[in-house]
Amino acid sequence: MAFRPENSKRNFNFEGYKLDFSASSDFIQFTKFPISTNAESPAPINLDKYQKSNTITPFRKLEVRSKWNHLTLDPFNSTPSAVFVDGYERLWYVVVGHENPKFVAQLQIADVGNQEFPSHAFASSSLFVLNSGSGSIHVFLVDRNPDIPTFTPLTTIESTSTTSTSTIRLPPSLLLSSRQINSHLLAIIILRFEDSVAETSNAHPGLGSSAQPQMETITTPLARKNTEIVLELLHITVPSKSVETKLVLRGSAGPFTARIGETGDDVFVISECNYSVVYPVYNPPRSVPVDDSRKEVKTAPKRKIFWQQTQSDITISVRLERVHKKNDISCTINYDCVGVTSLTIGGEEVDPTVLVPLSKRLYGTVVPSDCVWTLEDDGKLVAFQLQKSVSERWVELFSYGEIGEENEFDVEEVVDEQKLKEILKQMEKFTASEGDAKSAVTSTFDAMNEIEDEDLEGSGVILSFFTVSENKFIAQKVNEPSQEWMCVVPSGDDFCVCLRNDVDALVYRIRRGSSGLEIQHLVSLNAFAYVAASKRSKKYLLVSAAGGEGGREPSGAVGVVVESKRNIFVYKDAMGRKSNHGKQSVIDLGDLSGGEHEEVIGVSAANGHLFVLRDKSVIVIA
Repeated sequence: MAFRPENSKRNFNFEGYKLDFSASSDFIQFTKFPISTNAESPAPINLDKYQKSNTITPFRKLEVRSKWNHLTLDPFNSTPSAVFVDGYERLWYVVVGHENPKFVAQLQIADVGNQEFPSHAFASSSLFVLNSGSGSIHVFLVDRNPDIPTFTPLTTIESTSTTSTSTIRLPPSLLLSSRQINSHLLAIIILRFEDSVAETSNAHPGLGSSAQPQMETITTPLARKNTEIVLELLHITVPSKSVETKLVLRGSAGPFTARIGETGDDVFVISECNYSVVYPVYNPPRSVPVDDSRKEVKTAPKRKIFWQQTQSDITISVRLERVHKKNDISCTINYDCVGVTSLTIGGEEVDPTVLVPLSKRLYGTVVPSDCVWTLEDDGKLVAFQLQKSVSERWVELFSYGEIGEENEFDVEEVVDEQKLKEILKQMEKFTASEGDAKSAVTSTFDAMNEIEDEDLEGSGVILSFFTVSENKFIAQKVNEPSQEWMCVVPSGDDFCVCLRNDVDALVYRIRRGSSGLEIQHLVSLNAFAYVAASKRSKKYLLVSAAGGEGGREPSGAVGVVVESKRNIFVYKDAMGRKSNHGKQSVIDLGDLSGGEHEEVIGVSAANGHLFVLRDKSVIVIA
């Protein structure tokens, strides 16, 4: 289970892109929808009106908001189309082949001060979900019989509303994903910011019945520096407005993307940080079951577990309180778990699971025939030497199983002392010693070249998969430190993403299979990661893998770099081994607005068309 590139789908002889001067005549066509104050057209968009707080906005909030895409593609329309909310909080539908955007709905968004932007997503071909940003959720029924779909309000869940069983509180948030599960059930993922970390009960924070405590909000500048990102999976029953929280996750940075699986109980999150489960919380029984027909089993105190890893090996060390002989301990090593299966102290049987439980699944798999265990340190240490099945870095030692199991054992990864010394040595080049501010960089030290040599560019990605069933959750994680995030790839109902691998952009399909996550390399866009990294003013990246829906191999790939105001760069004909050169086209957005460079606030692509949403216009490029 890893992001493994297939060399057969890469072209290592690729030489670069050539500027295509004929693109404006036979490759690129423009359609512009102007935005004005006319009541029959969209109003200019001013996103600053949603930022009314006078306090210092934390970096994590700015990071998420600055990269937010305010244009949503309609993946269920065969004609390329998209939706957006204008400055008067009206919803508009843009479709290729029609002269003007179509007015969809007038929204009533409450003013709650420091609220989020309106955000939206299609849950299915017949349901559209809009999060006002102030705490209310609007669900629309989409009728696709006309040439242009019509949107009819189905239900609205206010920020505070009362049902027959509970009081629902929806804080200001952003909508990340939505999916219709059946005719009455809708699943959504929302993102919200939490400016403090307060102790909570076993109830989930923020949503649910009025009896459940709310997170305490601390508004001091110091607390705001510790802003955390909270993701919530909600199930909404329509039109009864019943809301159930299924999963709450917390992380230190905004996710690159989050997606709901087919069942509505699965969540895929790709991010640069680990996301931990906050809700549901499970409190396992602390007592050990006793079989009355047998002699009572004594319980030994828990021991701390340390572990180290290399790219190919894992070493687990369990410190014992007293000296043991090898005949006192029996261990088992399977492909996905290791454990102490029997333990005796003074001739009496003791519960062995308090050391390393056999039922505790490892984060990855190992090769049992190449693994050993032994007693060390004069019988005070049980050591497991494990050979990884796949040479990859493990995010943690154990995977999640029953809810709450991740807190039952004190497991700590230990960094090799020699490796730690090497890291500290490199850090000293950029850090001044106490009392000597000039000691960080000498006159002969080239800091920029040293930084490049140390390869400090990216932090890689972490794919987390969570599935919830009744009072249990299972999590799988894939840590990919050698590949960096680029973008989501539109591909129908498939979940496809694009990662940077060296200079290339690789498209992967992610699925839930019968035995866990399945990750497949679909196509490569040669050298696109390299050219994208060179664009210092880029705001959005898009990659389109044409023909890759429904499990088929893509027939082509196009990469797009969109700057914040000035240019759009389009790269094509560079898929796989078909050619050693690709075509580059440059579009000057100022030429489409009489020299005025508006801020780009949203982009989407479908069926060979690129939609660009700006402050005062919508542009379609074919």
